Amino acid sequence: MLRVRGVHHSYPDGTSSLAILRGVDVDVASGQAVAITGRSGSGKSTLLHIVTGLLVPSEGNVEICGVSLDPSHPAGVGLVRRTHVGLSSPRFGLHQHETVASNVELPLLFGPHRSAKRDRAAAVKEALGRAGIAALASRRARELSTGQAQRVALARAIVKRPALLVVDEPTAALDEETSAEMVALLRALTSDGMAILTATHDPQVSAACDKVAHLADGVLNRMPVSELRSENHRSLSG
Repeated sequence: MLRVRGVHHSYPDGTSSLAILRGVDVDVASGQAVAITGRSGSGKSTLLHIVTGLLVPSEGNVEICGVSLDPSHPAGVGLVRRTHVGLSSPRFGLHQHETVASNVELPLLFGPHRSAKRDRAAAVKEALGRAGIAALASRRARELSTGQAQRVALARAIVKRPALLVVDEPTAALDEETSAEMVALLRALTSDGMAILTATHDPQVSAACDKVAHLADGVLNRMPVSELRSENHRSLSG
């Protein structure tokens, strides 16, 4: 579903450049969840932005559903993103004066997912239900708590049933109980065949994923999930 090969990225730093990613490789299959961990500033969000076509890497290649994100054809990159990718980030980007339902409906109004009003309403209802916020459909976004807004952003990301869901810090604004519910939701999405790539600091999220990789000094190293699950179990038990 997702194939990242040899991705490098640098930012200008005075007269030189600062390397953020150094030859990163990532694969995410259908029905699989992959977590990227690493300290703040390690490049996790940069990697997610490259995967979603929002940022062009200095070097390397990204393929989604077998289609390469070719930076020389930005219209094609945008089409792949709108067709196959759902993105939920901590910035949320909700329209504060619109209802929750209107915010979630937005991806269905443009591109290949444009559909009849009745079909859009059904898709929005399903996405809100999956995110556990069906009761908030008519509430204005400005009236939501941070945790509720995070769930709305996730519902908006999955409303078009993307092949790949990219989630930046899915539990950052949630308490422990609600975080566990979010983890269960992400696992349920993979059961339906969705591929998930997430950047996280939360050991609950990492332990629930099929693969975990740690980003440090621009290099991505695979971590054994079994050890993370064992450590997470000890922390919850102790």
